[in-house]
Parts: sequence; structure tokens; C-alpha cells
Amino acid sequence: MDWNEKAVLGKTLNEVAREGRAVYLVFDEVQNLKNWAPQLKFLVNHSEARVLVTGSSALRIEAGRDSLAGRITTIESGVLSLTEETMRELGRWAEELPAAITVTDAKGTILAMNARSRETFTREGGGALIGSSVFDCHPEKSRGKLRGLFETKKPNHYTIRKKGQRKIIHQLPWFENGAFAGFVEISIPVPDELPHFERG
Repeated sequence: MDWNEKAVLGKTLNEVAREGRAVYLVFDEVQNLKNWAPQLKFLVNHSEARVLVTGSSALRIEAGRDSLAGRITTIESGVLSLTEETMRELGRWAEELPAAITVTDAKGTILAMNARSRETFTREGGGALIGSSVFDCHPEKSRGKLRGLFETKKPNHYTIRKKGQRKIIHQLPWFENGAFAGFVEISIPVPDELPHFERG
């Protein structure tokens, strides 16, 4: 904080707060700090900034509440849903995959995009599209076909050529506990001629 006050603000956080500007201090996984509760109490008592702390151990957070009586408001959040865990896992292996992967929920809201997908849809907003409707990213003619996919919940496959590059598109429904959860679109650059093998 000292560096930020001197190098960025040119004044203390308290001075900024007294000017009527919003000042927030955010500490993640605070329970990992030794004697975090007394330190936080001192900070709250001597700062005019609003303080937000988060932690993933409810028991360790609860152990420090006594020192902060009357000074805090607690908001408890549940564990990650399977969908959120799936999106997090997707980021690990698919982020730099040489194919564009876009994931939506059952209503068509975009949940995740890997790096190639964000690059592909740069003109439409890139990563800012996450949280928006996939239907808004397509012209009206394509929206009808897309709505049909969400109604039938069946896979769809086709090829396109864009800027001289041929691509194969896979639009696959995904499910959570047996219930339709949305679609995964995978766009893979492919050469003009693909070898074909008959097996089995």
C-alpha cells in the first residue's frame, strides 16, 4: 500500500477517501495470514477505506470473528457448481488448443471461450462476449438454425471457408446429470484435402 500511495496516488488512501472518492482494499485467502484478524481490526480502525476479505476456509474465518465483532458483515457462498468446475477445468487444457472452443448454457448464454475463440470473435467483442447471448452473435438467418439446435438438442457438423482457411465446425450438446446444459462449438482449421480411412 505504501508504494501505491507514493507512486500512484501521491497521497494516502485516507486522504483519497476524505475527498469523497471510493477506496477499497481487497484481500484474498486472508485466513492464510498469521494473526489476520487483529491486523484486519487495526486496519479497519485506522483506515477510511472499505475492506473486502475472502477466504476458502469457513472454520478458520469463523475463528477470527470475535476480534472483529461489530466491524464486519459476512457473506457465505456455497461450493462451486459442476458447471463452474467444468468451465474452470476447460481453461486448463483448452486455453491454447489450436481450435476455437465456445461453450454456452441451455439458454444460449456464453459461459466460456478459449484463446482461439476470443481471437476469432474479436470484431464481435472477443472475451467480452462471455455472459451475452450466443444468438446475438449471429445474423438473423443463422439464428433460426441455432434456435433449432437448442430445441432438438442434437449435434450439428459442417465445413466453412473463411479468409481462405477451411474449417470444420462441430456443435455438440453437453449434459449435466443427464439434463441438457447447453452447446459446445468447436471450430478446427483443416486442410482442403483430408485423408479418409475405412476401419473395422
